[in-house]
Amino acid sequence: MRQEKMKNHSLVVAVMTFLSMTSAADAKYSGGTGEPNDPYRIATAEDLNDIGNHLEDFDKHFILVNDVNLADYTGMQFKIIGRWIYYYDPNNRPFVGVFDGNDNAIWNFTLNSDSRDCVGLFGYLGEGGVIKNLGLENVDINVVNGIWVGSLVVFNGGGTINNCYSTGMVSAATFVGGLVGENEEGTITNCYSLGSVSGENEVGGLVAVNSLGTITDSYSTGSVSGSMHVGGLVGYSYQGAITGC
Repeated sequence: MRQEKMKNHSLVVAVMTFLSMTSAADAKYSGGTGEPNDPYRIATAEDLNDIGNHLEDFDKHFILVNDVNLADYTGMQFKIIGRWIYYYDPNNRPFVGVFDGNDNAIWNFTLNSDSRDCVGLFGYLGEGGVIKNLGLENVDINVVNGIWVGSLVVFNGGGTINNCYSTGMVSAATFVGGLVGENEEGTITNCYSLGSVSGENEVGGLVAVNSLGTITDSYSTGSVSGSMHVGGLVGYSYQGAITGC
């Protein structure tokens, strides 16, 4: 009888050890399940960069649990979250989940290239997607001939950006925004940009192009320079609503 109990005990320990190892192997980021009441926890630069590797998580919930420094991800090393290529391109992959910055900041998002298009922390925020309570500090984006560039979001296609800001520098060719490249049918509320923005066409301190979108209670204070369709807040607005700005 004693020997049988010992065997059963050994079996239980083995099963528990296996389950523990399996759970650790399956864990993503710094914890959480991605559900609304248990969002994935983003605690490190590695966590943040890893989101772009998991298209299956682009509809999940995330929370930033502390400030994150991306200083080690220079050049084109950072995996942009969501993929924007061009209007209606079948290879577009929008982020339609929720990213809550939790009033924390992401520092030193840096990307420099001569020809890269569609540059931003988030490439494509889709309908239903939300980015909120997030700051970008000391951004350094310089893509000389780039199109569609925004420090936080390249293309907001129906998503919501609330209580977000950026500081630093953004420079590209066309569709260049301090915070967002293009806001198409999206909503931007209580946001601001303090950085300098430069380009050639469609250049805005906060948003490059506002197409059928809404911008409310937002502002920009940085220097803005360009050649055509240039604005301190928005470079070009097509049937969009801008209020309280």
